[in-house]
Amino acid sequence: MATAKSLDKHFETTGNLIGPLHGIPVSVKEHVSYGGKITNAGFVSEIDNIAKEDALLVQLLKKAGAVITVRTNQPQSLMHLDCENNIT
Repeated sequence: MATAKSLDKHFETTGNLIGPLHGIPVSVKEHVSYGGKITNAGFVSEIDNIAKEDALLVQLLKKAGAVITVRTNQPQSLMHLDCENNIT
C-alpha cells in the first residue's frame, strides 16, 4: 500500500508516470528473490531462506512502476502443472 500511495502522490504532484507499469499490481512466484521475503521454490529445506535483495526481474518491475502485491505459490522446483508443494 505504501508503494501505491507513493506512486499516487508522485503522479498528483508531477503529472508524470514512473514508468510503463505505473501502479499496476504484479505477483511474483516464490522462486523469484524478493528482498526480505522467504524464497523457497517450494523446497521445505529452503523455508528459512530470506532473500537479501531483489532479483533483477523484481528490480526491473519496480523501476517500471509496478507494485508487487503478492508472492504466489508454486510446485516444488516448478516441475508440476499444479501449484502444490509440501509447504503450502
